[in-house]
Amino acid sequence: MDELRPPGVEPADALERLRPLLALPLELVLVGHGDPVTEGAREALRAALEA
Repeated sequence: MDELRPPGVEPADALERLRPLLALPLELVLVGHGDPVTEGAREALRAALEA
């Protein structure tokens, strides 16, 4: 993941920048790899951010 982060942005900061997405009415999550999340998208994103 280091190569995807902008220079100077720490992993914890990157995760915090994604947290506002949890306030959105998420129906699905499309990722750059793996299967799309088509059910429980908000819960899946919350779990990923807390992992």
